[in-house]
Amino acid sequence: MAMNSIKTAAVLLLVMMLSSCGGLTIKDTDRWLENKNSPSTIDMTGEWDSGGSWAGGWGTGRFIQDGRNFSGTLGSYYAEGTVSGDHVYMVIYSRKKVYYTAILKQTDDSYMGKAVYETLADDREARHAQSYPIVLKKVTR
Repeated sequence: MAMNSIKTAAVLLLVMMLSSCGGLTIKDTDRWLENKNSPSTIDMTGEWDSGGSWAGGWGTGRFIQDGRNFSGTLGSYYAEGTVSGDHVYMVIYSRKKVYYTAILKQTDDSYMGKAVYETLADDREARHAQSYPIVLKKVTR
């Protein structure tokens, strides 16, 4: 009987370890975004050009902002984020799986930064994670 208890405990421990290796969750990124709360005058509502996905860009971004928070699409991904100061913090995901987090800083007429794969973009680990440039320029018609 004691051997079965040890085997059961070992299996449970293995399952817990494997489930914790799944990368970022929406819950993780929600907490991350909530901590970005400096006043801002940035308005993300509208259409944004981030370069065609065929050319190495992210595709068109379409966002709606409510207060400091925004949501929408970026190319073939869903995106949500918050604006804080002159920065945009964004979570890029698909089917509830977080693929990237991004921090973009306001420049003259666009926002530039990087998207980090499966890591919080301002975490210490982000230095060693895969990252990709991201530029958003508002489309005006």
